[in-house]
Order: sequence, then structure tokens, then C-alpha cells
Amino acid sequence: MACVTLYASTQACAPVLELALRLRAQGHQLRSLVYLPTPQPVRAASLRLEQAALQQIERTICWVLSQYAEGRRLPDAAREADLRDDLAVTRWQLSQLADKLRAAGEAPTP
Repeated sequence: MACVTLYASTQACAPVLELALRLRAQGHQLRSLVYLPTPQPVRAASLRLEQAALQQIERTICWVLSQYAEGRRLPDAAREADLRDDLAVTRWQLSQLADKLRAAGEAPTP
């Protein structure tokens, strides 16, 4: 039987800890979350692609909003408000992604 390494928190709920201890009794390894391996480079590359896509969305929204501000597009208050909301969400997603990249040991791109 192959040995399985199980990572669990000492503060996990009782059923999870019970399962972890049962597996350890069967010869599997039980480790604390502190010893969880760092994410693989493939994960970081995937996060970088997601970041690039979100940055492109951010640039596009900013460009459209600048077109409204400069009078190059017909005023549309509802559309502008929607775009501002989209921009806020996109920037929030970028900040969340930056946190994930930092956790993976990568520096987020500005």
C-alpha cells in the first residue's frame, strides 16, 4: 500500500483529526500545515496568466472611462457607473491575486 502524507491543522474539526489519526495508525504520514510544501512553479505561472488577463481588463476599463471623461464617447451615466463598479471589482481581484502570488513566494507585477 502506498504511503500517503496528510497535512492537517491541529485546530481542525474533530472528524478530520479522527480521520488523520486513523490514517497515521495505518502507517501513513501525518504532518502539520507548517510543513506543507510550497506551491509548484506551474501554480505561479497560472496565477501570472490570470494576473495578466485582469490587468488587461483593468487597462481597457480605464481607457473607456478616459474616453468618457475626454468627451470622445457620448455620455452614458449608467454605463460609466457600471464600468467604475467593474473597475473596483477588477482591482480587488488583482489585490487578492497579489496576495496569492506573495504566498507562493512570487513578487506580483505592478
